[in-house]
Amino acid sequence: MSAESDGDRIAESEAIVDSLHRWYHIPVLSAVFAFMLWTRTQAYDRFVRDGDVFFSGNDAYYHYRATSYSVNNWPRRLFGEPWTQFPYGQNVGHFGTLFDQVVGTVALVVGLGDPSSRQVAVIAVVAPAVIAALIAIPVYFLAKRLSGSRLGGVTAAVVLGLIPQGTWVRRGTVGFYDHHMPEALTMAIAVFAMVYALMVVRRERPVFEQVQDRDWDGLKPTLKAGAIAGIAMAIYLLTWPAGVVLVGIVGVFFVLAMTHAVVTGRSPEHLAFVGAISLGVAFLVLLPWVQSLSAATTTLSSLQILAIGAVAGGCAFMGGLARYWESEGLEAWGYPAVVGVLSLAGVGVLWLVLPEVITSVWNNMQRIFFLGQSDTALTISEAQSMFGDGRDPVSEQFYNGYGFTFYTAMVAAGWMGARAVLAQRIREEYLLVVVWTVFLLLMTLTQVRFHYYLVLPVAVLNGWAVVQIARLAEFPSLAEFKQIQTYHVLTIAAVVMLLVVPIAGPLAVATASENAQRTGPGSVTVWDENLEWMSENTPQPGEYGGENNAMSYYGPFDDIDDYEYPDGAYGVMSWWDYGHWITVEGERIPNANPFQSGAREASAYLQADNETRANLYLDALPADPPASLDNMTDAELQAAIDSRSDQEAAEETRYVMIDDQMVGGKFAAITEWAGADYSDYFDSQRFQIGNQNSTLPVTNQRFRETMIGRLYEQDAATLEHYRLVDEADSYSIVGGYAQQGGGVRPRTALRLQGGWDAVQNTSRQLRQASFFGQAVPISSSEYVFDASVESSVKTYERVEGATITGEVEANRTVQALVELETDHGRTFNYRQTTTAGEDGSFELTVPYATTNELGPDDGYTNTSVEANGGYTVRSIHNRSVSANATDVSVPEPAIYDGETIEVDLDPVEQAASDGNDSVTVGSVARPEIAG
Repeated sequence: MSAESDGDRIAESEAIVDSLHRWYHIPVLSAVFAFMLWTRTQAYDRFVRDGDVFFSGNDAYYHYRATSYSVNNWPRRLFGEPWTQFPYGQNVGHFGTLFDQVVGTVALVVGLGDPSSRQVAVIAVVAPAVIAALIAIPVYFLAKRLSGSRLGGVTAAVVLGLIPQGTWVRRGTVGFYDHHMPEALTMAIAVFAMVYALMVVRRERPVFEQVQDRDWDGLKPTLKAGAIAGIAMAIYLLTWPAGVVLVGIVGVFFVLAMTHAVVTGRSPEHLAFVGAISLGVAFLVLLPWVQSLSAATTTLSSLQILAIGAVAGGCAFMGGLARYWESEGLEAWGYPAVVGVLSLAGVGVLWLVLPEVITSVWNNMQRIFFLGQSDTALTISEAQSMFGDGRDPVSEQFYNGYGFTFYTAMVAAGWMGARAVLAQRIREEYLLVVVWTVFLLLMTLTQVRFHYYLVLPVAVLNGWAVVQIARLAEFPSLAEFKQIQTYHVLTIAAVVMLLVVPIAGPLAVATASENAQRTGPGSVTVWDENLEWMSENTPQPGEYGGENNAMSYYGPFDDIDDYEYPDGAYGVMSWWDYGHWITVEGERIPNANPFQSGAREASAYLQADNETRANLYLDALPADPPASLDNMTDAELQAAIDSRSDQEAAEETRYVMIDDQMVGGKFAAITEWAGADYSDYFDSQRFQIGNQNSTLPVTNQRFRETMIGRLYEQDAATLEHYRLVDEADSYSIVGGYAQQGGGVRPRTALRLQGGWDAVQNTSRQLRQASFFGQAVPISSSEYVFDASVESSVKTYERVEGATITGEVEANRTVQALVELETDHGRTFNYRQTTTAGEDGSFELTVPYATTNELGPDDGYTNTSVEANGGYTVRSIHNRSVSANATDVSVPEPAIYDGETIEVDLDPVEQAASDGNDSVTVGSVARPEIAG
């Protein structure tokens, strides 16, 4: 073999190694992207199945609506929205953002300009997984820039891909079509762009004299980098207007960095340039998109513009003040004091001029940074603190979600911070990343949702730290692999063991792949049946009662300020959690929605202790009463109703939807907004659990008299204006749950398998057990008590009601009774009771018809609940029937028009004992369950 051949091989080998050294990050990044995409798309079949497309949670449905709106009105974005919060409508600035518009544009491209609703939905289902995987790219470049090495970027990307933290992973899986991943992506890009700009100005050292001399060529790198940073900031805020917190983070950084520069004898002028230019550009980009002049956090408003303008102006002012300080030879320590005093003075002036802005900023600072959530905000699971009741210790939560990467990141942050302020070669971008990390940590401790932000600095700081360790260990480059020593190998092994094994190996509590599989559409699959029924069997909004004012679903709509709904429009009352499902799946207008708009009104209605007051709440809504409805007397509510305009009087709420969760686990949250305390709805009762007697909380008469209790658990028995028109063929045990030996949940819902035929035996068993004061075992250690079997979702219609009139002997109890059957085969009885007057006359208002002859084409409901025959009207005396009328017909138009139906009762010769005498005047009796 010739020496020339050996030389060729060596040269070829060195060329391969050199190429690998220069390009190894490409296959590694591609592998990270592919891995993240794979883990987050494993559950695809759970969301796209049998011709249906589902999403996870609530807000995902509204983003889908906003995206569909952009598809139908491109390039317009959704802002004014009359299809939610009836009877007002709402502006939804935090939805219909750049994120929805971009995905809508992709759908238009894929659908060749006319995508089907299914195509849009499938693209929306996949979008969060794709966006989450894309976040690895800016994280790579950010860590690479900070560390000065591709190794840092690659390490950061790998750590990001492997971190299993549940909030971070699940919000990036298929189906979770929400704003969180677009937020994280655009925030990472914005921070990277600012880091890049800081590095450019540190190199270029621009000064004000260049502006005076119009040295635009010399300023070009500074202007370009600052503009890019400003555009990136604007894109982030166009994606999520509430992200104005990033403007505050950047503002704090500039105050600290520029003050530190002056105190340490350096000019902060280059920092003033990048701050003024970047925030100034962001100001200009965002200005045309401002949607509100009020200080709104979730809408692009004057709050964001003022914040950006304040930081831009503050940077310019601090730069000018520093020049003055230097020219006058003043003591450096006085600079931060003057800056502090002037800042406080500026806040004071703003407080006097625009107090709502300062109030909004302070309230949001408490809510985001200082554990200052309200009780109602705490009913949102993602807004709860990491210190919340029932949670693991914070240290354990961090380890379970991040392994050691969180702790190594915090060490790296301290190390980086020291380098930022103490090193001879100042790196202002280090200080920016440390400030960013501190604020995101405070946000995450305050609200668990912000883990999807915190993963960004955790990954970046680990990438930076690995490079610092490699330099301290004098680790050779890949091109110098022959110089690797044993301790280098041991260092690599230690880093891998520390960072990777606890989050990706068998020691991990759960891997990213495992957490990504813990997802699914959830309860919407149960509601879907009812919402599909509603969309097909109720009139279009604007057509109720035979009106011809059908509302356009996609508008387009303009800015909304108490929308004037047309005659025939109507609302659907339910708890706020379900509002977006009603809007999107049912294409109807909810009174309350997951923006928590209408939540207090919904809470007051559901807890109303009589039908009259509940209806006063609904009728008073369009009048926009000045006080909270739950604090108003009946007289005040009636006064508000009387003050309505004709147009407002036509804005009626016609349907109520209730599910098992609302009377189960969500009932505690419902009571947080209005009405009595949760505990007021429970008494104590003795139950036998196995061989032991225990005192357990059971719902009391106060609960049974609420509208939510009467509608869900009593099938509207004794109510005059509500009829069940549909229920899901899915059933739940709703009641208390107790574990043997301790642990009690007073109100929970457990969904059962099968339709009504399959669960009738369970229903019988629960009735019998309750009668004998026994708890029913549902597992080896868990029991259910004070429970019943109900349909998982029930839909009621509010109608005028038909009035049955007649004459009997004076002061007799009169009762109307009809048996009803759902289309799933469940039968139940409706009873209405009154007392005849001194002249023997009586009136009974009933909501159920005995004929189903109307439907959506007539402007009414095609109910799926039918009467098994006519009403029986009877007079009761001494617990016996003294007179009756059978097979009394109540035509369906009569219940809508409030017609009167006269009946003649025939005497009963031999009075039989009335087996249903438990129903007496003033009582609330639970209707029997058939079988």
